[in-house]
Amino acid sequence: MISRAALVGLAFGLSSHVHVNAQNQTRMMLDSIARLVDGSVQGLEDEFFDEITSCMDQAPNLVESHDAAWAGFESYFLTNGTGSDGWGACNAAAGCKQYKESNLTEMDVDKIGIYEPCNSASNLAYYRTAIGVCDHDGWAMPATSQQALIQSYTHLAMGSFFWHGSHSFLGNVADNRLIDVFAFITYQVSINNFLDPEGNQTTFAILRDLNTTLRSASAEESSQALTDMFIEQPIDTWQAYIENLDMPNYYVTFSALVANILSLIASDDTVNTIFDAMAEAFR
Repeated sequence: MISRAALVGLAFGLSSHVHVNAQNQTRMMLDSIARLVDGSVQGLEDEFFDEITSCMDQAPNLVESHDAAWAGFESYFLTNGTGSDGWGACNAAAGCKQYKESNLTEMDVDKIGIYEPCNSASNLAYYRTAIGVCDHDGWAMPATSQQALIQSYTHLAMGSFFWHGSHSFLGNVADNRLIDVFAFITYQVSINNFLDPEGNQTTFAILRDLNTTLRSASAEESSQALTDMFIEQPIDTWQAYIENLDMPNYYVTFSALVANILSLIASDDTVNTIFDAMAEAFR
C-alpha cells in the first residue's frame, strides 16, 4: 500500500532535503506549503522547483512577478489586509461561498493561517499545467500565446491558494478572475484563425472578445498587465486592478469554448438543440 507521505510526494513534489539556495519568496512559500502538507519533509523537491523556475523564465517578467505576488500574499496576512478586507473577511456572513474543509492551520512562515490547507495546497497543480505548456513541442499557437498561458497558470497557482488560504475578498477575486484570464486566452487562441479583422466589427467583437464591442485589451495583453501589476502596484490596489481587467466571466468563456467544439463535430441543428436544452436547464 502506498503511504500518505508517498501520495503527497507524488502530487506535490515533496523532498526530505533542504534546498541550500532558497533565497527567493516563491521558493520560501512553496517550501512552507510542502511542510504544511507533510511535516516530515524539508520542502519542495528541487527538481520540481527547478522545472517551475525554468518554465517561468520563458515568459516576460514572470519570475520577478511571481516573487512579488507571493510577497504580497505574506504581507496581506501580516497587515491583516486593508481597511475593508482582511484574513477571513470573505465569510458566510459576507455572502461568500463556503467549503466543506474548514481547518485553520498555521504555516511555518510568520504563522500564516490557512483556512483550507488541503484545498489550498492542491492548487500547486497549476504549476504542473504551466510546465505542460512549456514542455510541449509543436503548439499551433504563437509563442506570445504560450507565454500568456504560462503566466496565467502560474499566477493562478498563487491566486487560488490565496483565496482558499485567506478567505479574503482579494483572494476571492484573485482566484476567480485569474480563471477568467487563462480561459479567455484559450478561447482567443482557439478562435483566432476563424476571424476576419477587416469584416463586420460587431461580428468580429462578438467572436473574438465575446462582447458586442471590442474590449480594451486582448487576453494576452491582460495577462502581461497582470504580470506587471504584481511588480509595480501596491497590494491595496490589486483587487480593483484585477476586477477591472476587461474580459468575460469564465462561465461565458467556457460556454463559448464548448459551443465551438460542438460546432466542429455536430450539425448546426444538433448544436442548436443541445444549447436550447442546456440554456433552459441552467436558466
